[in-house]
Amino acid sequence: MAPSSLVIRGTVQLASAIATALHSFTAQDLAQVCVHTWQQLRSDLRQHQLNRIEQLRFRRNPQAYLRNLEKILL
Repeated sequence: MAPSSLVIRGTVQLASAIATALHSFTAQDLAQVCVHTWQQLRSDLRQHQLNRIEQLRFRRNPQAYLRNLEKILL
């Protein structure tokens, strides 16, 4: 069974684990990363995390979740 952090952060953790095992990175290597791409990835990960939180809230108390959602939409 995979740890939950691997499932939630998936491709990023797996890729970083493999990359760091194969190569030691310097500050200069990291400075060459495209900031826009990095920010987009962080945004995608955050949105995925927020979706998972909403799923958990629904599973814990579906009636309250739906009541709150109805209040927001009306």
